[in-house]
Amino acid sequence: MNQLDDMDVEELLRVNIRLTQENNKLLKKMHRAGVLNFWMRIVFFLVLAGSAYYAYRTYLQEYVVNLQGMYEELQEGVDSAKTMSEKFRM
Repeated sequence: MNQLDDMDVEELLRVNIRLTQENNKLLKKMHRAGVLNFWMRIVFFLVLAGSAYYAYRTYLQEYVVNLQGMYEELQEGVDSAKTMSEKFRM
């Protein structure tokens, strides 16, 4: 009976070691996938931000500068209209 118990324990230890090694391999794969996923997200958002900046510099900057100039001219016109109305009130 004692010999049979020793055989069972040895077999259980072998199975346990095999399962532990398999589990370790799976955990390493999961960790590797997580690290890769993290860096891929970083690269994705950097590319997204860079493409938005490129689109602004290439296509939109001229229009934004023109709109700013138009707004400043409008502000100057409103200011001059205020000063003209103040002059006529006196």
